[in-house]
Amino acid sequence: MRYRRMLLLIAAATACLIAFSCAPRVIVKNTESVLTEKMIPVADEEMPSWQDMIKNGKDSEQRAKGAFWAGQYYYNKKDWDNALKYFSYNEKYYTDVEWGYLSVFRAVDIYAGRKETDTAVEKIKLLMEKRLQFPAFKAAVNLQLDEILKTLPAEELDRLYEKHAHKLIDEMILYRQCKAAFAENDFERFFKYAGSFLFQFRDSEYYDEIQKKFSESAKYKPVNGRSIGVIIPLTGKSMGIGAVIRNGLEIALGEYNEGREESKRAGLVYVDEAAANLEELVLKAIERDNVIAFIGPTYSKTVKQILPIMQQYNTVLFSPTAAQPELVENNDLFFRNCGTARGQANAMAKYIIENTRFKKMSTIYSDDNYGKTLNDAFTAKFTALGGTILKQAGFKPDTNDFRQQIVALGGVDAMLLKSKRAEEAQALSAEMEAAGKRIQQKLFDYLNLYQDEEVPLPTPGRNTKDIKPVVSAAILHFSPLGERVKKYMIDDEMTKKLSYTIAKDPRIKVFKQSATDAAMSDIGLEPADLDRELALSVAANVGADMLIWGRIVEAESDTVYANFVPEEYLDANGTTRYTYSFTQDDYFDFTVVINVLSRADEAVVDTITFNYRKIKEPRFNPMEVEALYIPAIDRKMVLIKDQLKFYDFDLPMYASSAMGSPYISAFMESVEGTVYASEFYQDETYAPAQEFLRKYREKYGVNADVIAANSYDAMSIICALVSSNIESRENFKQVLSGVRNYEGVNGAFSFDSTGDSVRDYFIMKLSGGEAKFQKKVKGE
Repeated sequence: MRYRRMLLLIAAATACLIAFSCAPRVIVKNTESVLTEKMIPVADEEMPSWQDMIKNGKDSEQRAKGAFWAGQYYYNKKDWDNALKYFSYNEKYYTDVEWGYLSVFRAVDIYAGRKETDTAVEKIKLLMEKRLQFPAFKAAVNLQLDEILKTLPAEELDRLYEKHAHKLIDEMILYRQCKAAFAENDFERFFKYAGSFLFQFRDSEYYDEIQKKFSESAKYKPVNGRSIGVIIPLTGKSMGIGAVIRNGLEIALGEYNEGREESKRAGLVYVDEAAANLEELVLKAIERDNVIAFIGPTYSKTVKQILPIMQQYNTVLFSPTAAQPELVENNDLFFRNCGTARGQANAMAKYIIENTRFKKMSTIYSDDNYGKTLNDAFTAKFTALGGTILKQAGFKPDTNDFRQQIVALGGVDAMLLKSKRAEEAQALSAEMEAAGKRIQQKLFDYLNLYQDEEVPLPTPGRNTKDIKPVVSAAILHFSPLGERVKKYMIDDEMTKKLSYTIAKDPRIKVFKQSATDAAMSDIGLEPADLDRELALSVAANVGADMLIWGRIVEAESDTVYANFVPEEYLDANGTTRYTYSFTQDDYFDFTVVINVLSRADEAVVDTITFNYRKIKEPRFNPMEVEALYIPAIDRKMVLIKDQLKFYDFDLPMYASSAMGSPYISAFMESVEGTVYASEFYQDETYAPAQEFLRKYREKYGVNADVIAANSYDAMSIICALVSSNIESRENFKQVLSGVRNYEGVNGAFSFDSTGDSVRDYFIMKLSGGEAKFQKKVKGE
């Protein structure tokens, strides 16, 4: 019996042990478990309490926690849409608390599982941005990112890198690309990625690893990695520019070499760009001095001249000045850090869209490579950002009269309006002259016919003072019936000119206008009040034999402005010409009726009716242009600005970097208010710029300009590459092409995919006789 009891106890104990070992593992619902476990059980009976917590939690932490576990419930069931509903709620409202942050963390898993890589990376970007708030989660987020990246092919990683979602994401992408290329012995790819990585992420925990692999993989032809060629004018008329470039280079080189052993110092090999045997000197620098790359040349034409040599030897040109747009086209050996037409135009378009109210603009540009490149780039960027270019007008480089371009955009053609007004005045005089002569004849015809009086006729040579008036006439002020009759004083002009014409005949006494006006005033009449009976009454009051009285009736019109915008056409030579096609709608029409009556018997002596018209006023800015972009050289800008004022089209004006030239300083009042993009700003408070400006003044006794600053930055970038112990020209090219976000004295700088500069520009405004800094804008 006792033995049996022991067996039962042993069996019970064994059953307990078995039951304990088979029980499910309990996972605590806390933040640590979320980081390590994906499937954390949430029972059906728990859901009401989590959902209640979302609505009634005492604080944001509790509400976010409720939403997380409600999302986890659906996550466990692989009901991704419902899970994302709760996780997205937390992302929207509670990313500043732990459970909100972890909701984004969990959402990344869903998007990654559904192969929605872009969305997953965007969520990781948010996690990266808030990493300082939640340092305990950093390792888990990095691991999560790495898990996503390692599943992607190289092409997909390249695409993600080009998005530049976040610096830490870029770091991880480049690191993984480096490792993959190295493992595959694809050293061309490795140098490309490693160069970018080493240049951008010097503080990375993976830096030493990639640096070591980079050094081990140098299997290209070795060159002198510390010898840099420089192609600048050392003689001739451009040697002054060469000296400025050299000054900037030498300061940067001195900073790099300071404190280094002789064997590790960089050196410059100068080549005279102005030399007749330039190609020979360049070849000597490549073959004898074994330079790894060249800084320069200064001029775009020199780039084109020596480019075949660079292609033969796979050697980079890095110019701080050569700016012609086409140099970077289909050419992977040319780089530059100077400002470009495209870059400054992009910066200006961004500045206008982001910092002004202007959304509708027109442009006036020089019809050459410089002007068209700026205009096309500005137009493309401005419209891409939501702006509208209403109209564009080009001009030949030798143009000094910009009337056609300005009026084509809506400027008031004052000369054309003046010509029209002169034609109208001439037409009015002709009408009044004809009417006056006709009335003279009608008066005497009436007198001879009805009063049987002999009217003596003036004869040539006879003194008109001897001729006595035989009839008197009161010419009343014409009745103005219409707003524009009075506005343009047509009634005054017609009354005066008719009186003058009739009074030329000494046989007719024309009462002075002041007398008839006084007679009307005495009985409280205005010219517009006159009718037949009132007019006869006034004539009787002054004692006139004849009454002459007219009415000017304005026709109704649906518009108040004329269309003074010319039509454009191309002539046989392909030159743009302008013509005006005024229509009836562009005129105010008036009907003029002149009545001639005998006061005694009130008989109608004559009635004259004719039509008169007057051009309407040109509408100011008919296309409602809000501002102008005018990329032109400094001298043209001064002329254009003055002529804009003349043609009543002085709108806010935005211009190119040409407005920063010394020439403009003599015309500051003329160009007041103009805004332009500059590559360089001497008063920049940015610390590296201030330090460079100080050193330059101390060493050379003058202020640095943009050329010196660009040269300094170019040399500094090359020195940074030299410090990586690059041993081949191909490696140098690959590493240089990966330069991104370099902080130079001119601000942030990067190369785009063609080797062209993507840099900061300084938006300046000419005000009160000086250029005033407005904002720094990246020209991308």
